[in-house]
Amino acid sequence: MRRHLPLTGIVLLAAILRLGGLGSRSLWLDEGAEYDAVHGSLGHLLERVVNRESTPPLSYLYEWASTKVIGTSEFALRLPFALLGIALVAVMYLTAREPAGRRAGLIAAALAGNESLATKGPVPLVAPCNKGDRPLSCIVRKRGLARLLHRATGGTGP
Repeated sequence: MRRHLPLTGIVLLAAILRLGGLGSRSLWLDEGAEYDAVHGSLGHLLERVVNRESTPPLSYLYEWASTKVIGTSEFALRLPFALLGIALVAVMYLTAREPAGRRAGLIAAALAGNESLATKGPVPLVAPCNKGDRPLSCIVRKRGLARLLHRATGGTGP
């Protein structure tokens, strides 16, 4: 059980960083356009995405479904992607741990979880995955970080 404490702490830190103040700011321009796309029917969403958006439709479908459950407040519109960001911490741990060991997994999780550290890093791979990022590019970027950590630790296993 104690073995999981560091990862649990990192996940909790990520949750605090992502959820704290999530609904305190008004919607930005791109978020307003997103609200316009997801607040109506599924047909309205699909018409909007096909005719006006360049973002892959899966993220809009995910957001549309969540608004039907939790509403369309500033907090509700940001929550689904914040939850994905929190889940990314555990995914990064598992992705880096497999090839490079537990320490590399914890480092990768900490970088994925701490947005303020991630945005100040000199390597573009550690930039945080934001709501507007395409999920696949986000995962590829984080997988690249895991490979760098693997090399940095001498390629040692778990």
